[in-house]
Amino acid sequence: MSIKKVLLVDPPFFRFMGERQSSTPLGLAYLAGALKQAGFDVTIYNADFEHREQVPEANKAFSSEVSGFDAYRRGVTDANHPLYSEVVDQIAEQAPDLIGITVKTGKFFVSKTLIGLIKDRLPDVPIVVGGNHVTADAEHTLRRTRADFAVHGEGERTLVALAQGLSAGDAALYELAGLSFRRGGELVHNAPAEQVMDLDEIPFPDRDCILHSDSMTPNDFGNLFASRGCPFACTFCDSRTTWTRRVRRRSAANVVDEMVQIKAKYGTTFFSFSDDCFVTKLDETYELCDEIDRRGLSALGKKEFRFWCEIHPNLITEPLVRRLKKSGCVAIAIGAESGSQRTLDHINKASSTDVIRNAARAIKACDVDLTTFFMIGFPWENEADIGATVDFMAELNPDSGNLSILTPLPGTPVYDYCAERGLVKYDEDFLNCFHQRSSLFVSDAITADRSREIITGAFQRVDQLIEGNRRAKIQRTLERVIAADSASRFGLKLAMAGGLTADAGAADGPADGPAEGADVTLSCDQDYASATIDVSLVVREGTAPEPDLAALRAYLSAALLNELPQYAQVQFAAGK
Repeated sequence: MSIKKVLLVDPPFFRFMGERQSSTPLGLAYLAGALKQAGFDVTIYNADFEHREQVPEANKAFSSEVSGFDAYRRGVTDANHPLYSEVVDQIAEQAPDLIGITVKTGKFFVSKTLIGLIKDRLPDVPIVVGGNHVTADAEHTLRRTRADFAVHGEGERTLVALAQGLSAGDAALYELAGLSFRRGGELVHNAPAEQVMDLDEIPFPDRDCILHSDSMTPNDFGNLFASRGCPFACTFCDSRTTWTRRVRRRSAANVVDEMVQIKAKYGTTFFSFSDDCFVTKLDETYELCDEIDRRGLSALGKKEFRFWCEIHPNLITEPLVRRLKKSGCVAIAIGAESGSQRTLDHINKASSTDVIRNAARAIKACDVDLTTFFMIGFPWENEADIGATVDFMAELNPDSGNLSILTPLPGTPVYDYCAERGLVKYDEDFLNCFHQRSSLFVSDAITADRSREIITGAFQRVDQLIEGNRRAKIQRTLERVIAADSASRFGLKLAMAGGLTADAGAADGPADGPAEGADVTLSCDQDYASATIDVSLVVREGTAPEPDLAALRAYLSAALLNELPQYAQVQFAAGK
């Protein structure tokens, strides 16, 4: 058969919940880059991106994921759901010669259903699957789906060789390392492929071939890898199944070349490093910072250039954070995981609550945003352990945070631990495998009904914490702005409701009314889902001359968005 056009698909998941995932599917983009370099026509279809209308972005409010997952289960189990029909129609419209589908454990049920529907519509088009779940258990993947081939491990070289072999009719493709396939009634699994040691040899991810990319925002293109692999051995993490614990790092020049290219092509201002552990060796991290500085990116200011990364708490120090900040880092995430030391020990975190606490303090001391990742529901945990984790998250008081429910993934030690004890309660197609699922903990000690109560309460508390911190950050920023030069600029005395005046004196007015002695009193709120800052202006009666509110709004809007570029707009309400 002739293989000219390859379609790479990321199946829908969040769209069944009424949400969407807009960022670049980075793994598929890497495969697209390698295929394009080999001469194939490639399209990426992110079926989790709703491009026709504005729907909420996934993971904006975790308490909503509980009810959302209930809707997901109702939708995905209906093979006649209109979303399945839409996706299959879109795939058929592309008329591919080869279809590649990325399969994550949480998306396995959707992937299996989708593969079956595609095979019904396009029976002669070969389907190859890859991704973490396939790497962890290619046997299960091929046994439970109608896929023709499975690529396990890093896929760039194996997928290109498979496409070339299919196109040439070369039987040698069945000897390819990293390939699993059907032969008669048997499943054959070839030996793993060797990893690419020099990551600079791999073509940049191809973002140009993403379907409906004209509906993506500039920052949807900004996720990238500087390295592959993580030296740590957390028992819940499935990263090792694909990358292993050996860290391979791109050269600083290669990483920054990609950043410069992304910024020039798409106008991207915010970059998100997807590395499991952005820092492993300080000299390599500082070399990357130096290259970012040398190429002039950090000099652009955070409105035009900034980045986010995740670092193991053991490696965080104030000097490191200060150096990253100098080069444009505005937020650092740490995998804190738990407030229970016995859980940290069980999961082989190689850290302690004191180390995590000090890491959080170092980040905050440098005025860099802190993001924390926590999990609850480990099989050995009781309600006291879970409470300690939520309390610890509140103590660290992050600017942004993620609370997950332990989801044992195939290929991880914690999955084996649970399976040995009969605690893995997924069906064969992993329908209930979602880190914000509402139905249960992986535990015999806590009932399903009680699990739901605990999960719902924990998510609500975390959402309240994060929303309050975001609101407080905007208020602190607005206080700094009006304390700077707005009084002299506009000839007005500005004050925050219950905050500071422009001349740094106390404003003793009530939070919802005019501050005493102020010409204009301001209050603020925010809506993270729509990236909107809301500012209310209350003008004191009798203020003369009449203030130029249009100019004041323009000034405050520009100042706030410059300081808080993660927001897209400022909306004002005014009254007297």
